[in-house]
Amino acid sequence: MPTSAPMTVVSSPEALATIDEMAGIINGALQTHFDNLRRHAGVLRDPANWDGITAVNFRDTVWPSYERILNDVHAQLDKLRLRLNEMLNEIQNAG
Repeated sequence: MPTSAPMTVVSSPEALATIDEMAGIINGALQTHFDNLRRHAGVLRDPANWDGITAVNFRDTVWPSYERILNDVHAQLDKLRLRLNEMLNEIQNAG
């Protein structure tokens, strides 16, 4: 049974920096934007700030569906962040 030869890992400083920058975006700016969206939606969902037919629709239908999507995207980005960390470790351990 044939065995496969070890694979050589090639990476440039630019690749390492890009992985690090992507993780930073996910951990920093995107997380901040997600938090801001939730905070702003919380203001709009408060009947003391906004009420009426459109506001009720936003509170009961619109925002909950988008919040689920936002949560799903956040979960997927967290998986990507973990994979980026794994990639960075693999590259660094390969020398």
